[in-house]
Amino acid sequence: MPEDQGRSRNPIASVHGFLKAVKPNKWQFFLNVFLTILIGALLSITKFAQGVMTGRDADGDGAADNGGEFVVDSALVSTSFLITFGLAKAVSNLFVGILADRFGRKVVMVAGWVLGVPVPVMILAARSWTTVLWANVFLGLQQGICWTLTIVLMVDYAGPEHRGLAVGINETAGYSAVAVFNVVAAALIGERDFRGKPFWVVLGLMCCGLVMSFFILRDSKNLVRAEEQARRCDERSGDTSETGREIKEEETERPRTGRGRIAWPSGRTSEHSVGSLAFVYASFLNRSLVLCCLAGSMINFCTAFAWGILTKWAADYGGKGWGPLPKTLVAQILLAYSLPKGVLQFATGFLSDRVGRRWPVSVGLLMCACAFVYLAVVGVTGTSDAVVFGNFAGGAAILGVGTAVMYPNLIGAVAEHADPTWRASCVGTYRFWRDLGYAVGGFVLGAAADRSSASVSAGVGAVLTFVVSLLFGVWYRDRVEGALDMQHLELGIKEGGEC
Repeated sequence: MPEDQGRSRNPIASVHGFLKAVKPNKWQFFLNVFLTILIGALLSITKFAQGVMTGRDADGDGAADNGGEFVVDSALVSTSFLITFGLAKAVSNLFVGILADRFGRKVVMVAGWVLGVPVPVMILAARSWTTVLWANVFLGLQQGICWTLTIVLMVDYAGPEHRGLAVGINETAGYSAVAVFNVVAAALIGERDFRGKPFWVVLGLMCCGLVMSFFILRDSKNLVRAEEQARRCDERSGDTSETGREIKEEETERPRTGRGRIAWPSGRTSEHSVGSLAFVYASFLNRSLVLCCLAGSMINFCTAFAWGILTKWAADYGGKGWGPLPKTLVAQILLAYSLPKGVLQFATGFLSDRVGRRWPVSVGLLMCACAFVYLAVVGVTGTSDAVVFGNFAGGAAILGVGTAVMYPNLIGAVAEHADPTWRASCVGTYRFWRDLGYAVGGFVLGAAADRSSASVSAGVGAVLTFVVSLLFGVWYRDRVEGALDMQHLELGIKEGGEC
């Protein structure tokens, strides 16, 4: 492989190459960015409202002490909306890739928005916390389907050299919206309106996304076929460089798929589900992909702490000498977490396309471990509301930066280890394990808070993220992919293009 076909270290050339890659589909690319903003906005409003909707009844008067609508004394039960949401989102991520590879991106995207419409309706009509938990099943399905497909579409448009940047743009747009709409949600809620204004806004956002996906969004299957055709042409042209040999050695271990059939390295062919193949390969067989799935689960383990334990700690539990804090301050703490998580992903995705995935992910996990330790200490030693607010915001910001460093790099790494014909299935598998982190985090952290305290819950998070950081740094293997020959790609776009 020629040197200029590896990861370019020239930022200007890289940006120029990215713009050239997306130019034929620039409006569809920007449409997916806008859809991602809608997805992040409705997620932020829903999660913030649910985080402060419950409260403990310490004085026994039958009402939540923090003014919440539902009395929930257990930390595990109050964070259980993350468990139902995470399980549903994980399952939808697992199947969305399979469905998208089979039926196309657009059809499945529209179905995802349809599944999201009942969420605000159910919460507006809820008379118990159980109904809210069921609404989170539909929210998880909608988020898993729609956000996954915006990423898959944008990766399709960006091409092999710019996957990290495409994912960075997607996650920057989505999580910047999450950050900003935390503050919007706090303003909509005020002191008592937990469901009225916020969820009418969510309903409007759902309908907007559904209409745009149905009437404007286009599929990208032709680009996937073109990329696969171009890759085959490049392979036939003969790449004899050391990097090329390393890539081919890994690809000989992969089963090749085509029209539902698998061609194994031994030459044997068999009928098999491409989706189940991707799940097994990414979850258990490829060491680098297994580590990506494990690190991904820790991302949303951290998010479960921010949305669940940290929110309840600040808004409901308090500590010796401080709290509970007003909802506006709680929203600003979540803003401190979500804003760097959003705005930095563009830069970290761009960086990873230059330097690889291993070290950014390892450093990000280590930063999250440090943030957990810091939050555990300042939550116990805080002496006033102002001091604790500042310390919580600082710790949340460190946690947000750590997740921002990991987010686009992991999806870019997964895309590099997957063949184009089943990339959506492989990304869906990764996102299944990543979003299972919501459920695992909600359960483990909530149980730790119930048995001991919120600070101990933060300590558990510190230990787990530190261990995964070491594992990823030692055993992950970067797979450097070069640019596909543009003549081959242009031929592949044409129906029946030959090398």
